[in-house]
Amino acid sequence: MKIQQKLSRSLPQDPEALPPANDYPQFAYFHDQSNSTPDRPSWTNTLSNLGFEGIEARLHEYWQQKDQQSTLHPAASDSQKQAYIQQYVASRLLPLFHAYLLTQAIQVEAQAYDVAWESWHRIQQWQQEEQVNRARARLCGSWKWIIHNHQNHGDHKTTMTFTPPGLATPPQVQPTIILIHGDTVYLKWTFPQGIQEDSLLLSNRDARLEGTFTNSLGPHGSISGQRLSPCQN
Repeated sequence: MKIQQKLSRSLPQDPEALPPANDYPQFAYFHDQSNSTPDRPSWTNTLSNLGFEGIEARLHEYWQQKDQQSTLHPAASDSQKQAYIQQYVASRLLPLFHAYLLTQAIQVEAQAYDVAWESWHRIQQWQQEEQVNRARARLCGSWKWIIHNHQNHGDHKTTMTFTPPGLATPPQVQPTIILIHGDTVYLKWTFPQGIQEDSLLLSNRDARLEGTFTNSLGPHGSISGQRLSPCQN
C-alpha cells in the first residue's frame, strides 16, 4: 500500500523530448550497472523508503560523477536532466514497480485465501463441536438400556452413561459420533472388532429412547432406553 501511494504520483502529461545528440544510452547504462551492485538498495526499496524524491536524487548521480571526472563538457541543463529522468522512469522503473506490485498483490490474495479458508474451517469445526456438545448435553446422564438381538432373540440389559461435554476421562466407552436432528438420534460406536450404528428417537421429554441398531459383525435388533438420572449441572 505504501508503494502504491508513492506510485500515485504520475509523470508529467507531456514529458520533455530527449535533446538531439544526447547521451541517454550512457545514462541508462550507468544506472543499469549501478543497480546490479550487491550493496546498492533496489529501486523498489528506494521508492518505498524515500519516494520519487529518492529516485530522482539517485538518478542525478550520473551527472555528479561526470562533473567529478571532467570539466571539459558543458553541464546538462535542468530540462535535459528532467527529460533523461522521465525517460528512464517510464521505460525502466515503472514496469519494474508495476511488476513488483502485481507480485505483492498475488501474494496478498494467496494469504487472504489461506486466512479465509482457515477461518471457514474453524467455523465449521466450531459448529460441529457445538452440535456434538448440544447432543451430548441432551443425552447426558444414566439410562437403563435394553438391547434385543434379533440374531439370537436375546435381551441384554445394561446401564448406559453418557458423559457431559468436555469430560476428559469418561467412565465407559462413548460413541464416536452423536448427532441429533429434532428428536432423531444417531450414534456410532467404534470398537476394535468393528462398528455399531444406532438409530433412535427421543420421546417423553427426552426421558425415553427407542430405535434399532446394526453391528458390522452381524448382530442387529432393537434398543429401548429409559433415563434414570440426568447429569448434574
